[in-house]
Amino acid sequence: MSNNNRRKAAEGHDRIRRSRRKAYLLTVVFTLVIVVILNQRLGMYPFGDHHLCYSDADQYYGFYGYLMSTFFSRNNLFYSWSMALGNGMLSTYAYYTASPLNLLLVFFRKDLMLGMQVIVFIRTFLISLSFCTLLNYCSPGREVEKAILSASYAFIGYTAFYAWNASWMDGVALLPLMVLGLKKLLDRRQKLFYILILALAVFSNFYIGYMLCAASLVFYLIYCMNFRDGRASVVRRLKGTFYRYAGSSILGVCLTMALVLPAYLGIPKERKKELVTMGSVILPQFKPNEFFSMFFSGTALLEDSADNFPVIFVGILPFVLVLVYFLNRKIRTDEKIRTAVMLLMLVISFEIPFINTAWHGFSVNHWFNFRYSFVFSFMMLLIAYRSLTKLPEKRRTILAAGGVFLLIALLVFVVFRTDRIRLAAVPLAIDLVCGIAGTALLCVCYYGRAEHRAPLRMLLCLLIIVNVSCNAVIVTGSGTEAKSVREIHAEQEKIERAKQYCADGTITRIGRSSPLGRCEASMFAFAGVENYASTENRTTLRMLKRLGLGHRLVWSEYTRHAPRSTDDFLGIRYILYDYELKDKPYEVLDTVNGTQIFENPDALSLIFETRELYEDDERDNDFEFQNGFYRSFDRDRLIDADIFEKAEYDMEVSEAGENCLAKITIEASPSDLFYMQLPEMKRMDELNYRSSLHNYLGDKEMEYTSARDIYSLGKPDEEGKIVAEIGLDSASDRLGIEIYRLREDVLSAYVRQIQKDQSVDVEEITSSHLKFESDRQQDALYTSSIPYDRGWRVTVDGRKVKTQENAGCFLSFPVEAGKHTVELRYRPEGLGAGIAVSVLTLLILVISEYAARLSRNGDRNASKNKNRKKARPHKRGKTQERTRPAGN
Repeated sequence: MSNNNRRKAAEGHDRIRRSRRKAYLLTVVFTLVIVVILNQRLGMYPFGDHHLCYSDADQYYGFYGYLMSTFFSRNNLFYSWSMALGNGMLSTYAYYTASPLNLLLVFFRKDLMLGMQVIVFIRTFLISLSFCTLLNYCSPGREVEKAILSASYAFIGYTAFYAWNASWMDGVALLPLMVLGLKKLLDRRQKLFYILILALAVFSNFYIGYMLCAASLVFYLIYCMNFRDGRASVVRRLKGTFYRYAGSSILGVCLTMALVLPAYLGIPKERKKELVTMGSVILPQFKPNEFFSMFFSGTALLEDSADNFPVIFVGILPFVLVLVYFLNRKIRTDEKIRTAVMLLMLVISFEIPFINTAWHGFSVNHWFNFRYSFVFSFMMLLIAYRSLTKLPEKRRTILAAGGVFLLIALLVFVVFRTDRIRLAAVPLAIDLVCGIAGTALLCVCYYGRAEHRAPLRMLLCLLIIVNVSCNAVIVTGSGTEAKSVREIHAEQEKIERAKQYCADGTITRIGRSSPLGRCEASMFAFAGVENYASTENRTTLRMLKRLGLGHRLVWSEYTRHAPRSTDDFLGIRYILYDYELKDKPYEVLDTVNGTQIFENPDALSLIFETRELYEDDERDNDFEFQNGFYRSFDRDRLIDADIFEKAEYDMEVSEAGENCLAKITIEASPSDLFYMQLPEMKRMDELNYRSSLHNYLGDKEMEYTSARDIYSLGKPDEEGKIVAEIGLDSASDRLGIEIYRLREDVLSAYVRQIQKDQSVDVEEITSSHLKFESDRQQDALYTSSIPYDRGWRVTVDGRKVKTQENAGCFLSFPVEAGKHTVELRYRPEGLGAGIAVSVLTLLILVISEYAARLSRNGDRNASKNKNRKKARPHKRGKTQERTRPAGN
């Protein structure tokens, strides 16, 4: 290559680099403008008092709190005591908090909410910059267009609607980079970037990572659909790229096995069954006008989350540009077909329940369906950019697209708005203005005089920013408006005060009635029973419900209705309650901001000795279950009584139309305490169903729901009476009502016996490593309130002993007589195998990359030598000829 050609090539590379830097800079500026608008309008923390912890975000915020505690306490990622008595943490970490960005929380120890908001801001910029990176790679120039579409990608309807769902946003950010890696893999045979991005996506959130893997397959199939050169070209592309694509995809997933394999094995059995169950219908099929309505502002609101449609808003002008793309004759027909097939495949996925379920890992979702719809929005913005880079020759094509947009808008809001009365007229009017004005500006910008284009393009950008910001304010604001950071800080003060009483180096459980969030125990890193997580062990949750605590689906909570016997067995030593806890004889230690902190001195140790394993008979009611369970605690058979005694009562059932009412009257001593178990009824599915109750506290309402089995009826009034009126589905439901009296004297006898010489002092080395000394004159069988899990490994003086399941839920193990050191260690199943697969994959990847580099260097050197030989000048003049010796 001559010096002149080298200089031109260098100048060309410099122009491309400057163009890319300008596109990145403008992307940051446009994104920042929208972020400022959102913060100003929504009052987001730290600039305001609102935050993103609405809907199910209490899970994320809670587990962020736990993740941060692993840096500063005994907690680790193997096991957590903050999740429903204790649970393996790795599956929860892999789903909720594995994003590398969450490591930044270590710098926000004093203000977790600030750290969470900062990460949200950073992730927003990463989403827009990743889209800009893809566009920069595809073509030079068009910096303004790249920047505005990249900023729009960061605020598509999906990110605005799921703003609270932080773990899904990494997938949105990584999708453009995955497509870029796929392009490098297929066009240039460069596999490393694709493998690493795919691995990062799966590692950050295996659920959304799975969807990116599915999207990768769809993009690959579309890449192979090149019918321009005939059917043979498609087959040739498949043969030439399949093994490269499949091998790289497998390597990307295998890199994450150190986390994904133990995380999958740690998912509860019920959830794994659900993953392979081809459920019926996730959502009824939607009408075309319902689908097209999602392209307009404010159509995805939080109150519609139970039956939402695909969230695909990209902005009005990009929507118009997509219409222009398909009307543009300058774009080849075969390209349009491939693009249309891609969009159609996604639309069919939305519409057909079976395919929709497959996109979700064959898991049936109850809320928030179409969680992969950001792929559709991504495609729309790519098409919009392609439309801008190859505008039609005549502006009438753009005007025709604007007319199609107006027709769609008219049909959608004439037909659809009658069903969605909440849709405000202002954002719809803004959409129409943006559509009409945007179409006009497109015509003037790109078909008018050159000197007018720059200011008009900036006006076009401003129009898109207003449109996108308007939708984000409406959609995100529907959740943030009622959330206050001050509530979180006030709640943290209460928990920190209660934790001051907990002994250092031991597991001390705290019960919290009416918590701020369903994952409050994780949020503030204390041992509690309140929890909400898709990865929770439902066997433990069902046991908690049987013991009198609250449980629905994957949620558990402490409740004052739980009998004192439950508090004692589970070792719940401190209870935080916002009202006076009169049904339990606990002392008040402190009062913080209206919340009282009670102490239960009878809370049992985490591990104590029992006589035998209890075989649970599921036919027994909850009270008889506790009777039998507590009898198994009586090691020396010194107590011949039950803690719950069946009560005598009168019941009158009256029916009036569809209503059926049971009036229960109990006559007893004013010192007796009664509990009631209700059968499952349809009316209990109605949250906060109430009935009247009269006891020693006077007349009050009793709230009962399907989340609880046991309810406290309290103590009789001065006349020795309790009167309760319970609504039934039918008269036959009265047969399922059970009422028992708690024998507090018997319960105290059990507790005193266990505390005297059956319990042990358990030392917490880490959250996944416990230790205690056993000194018994005879063989002992230890039972704990630790949920049974095959991940627990128990050793006695270093020798492993077999663990057993007690009462269908709790961890139990034998220890021989004598003085021994007993250690309990939790290791997630599959951790060793997963690490081995990841390490082996990494070695394969390093070796293959090294071999590929050597091959490229060899080809490059061969090419240089070949070019050098071609460029070598021929010698002119006499040629030297070999002459034969004389005489020959």
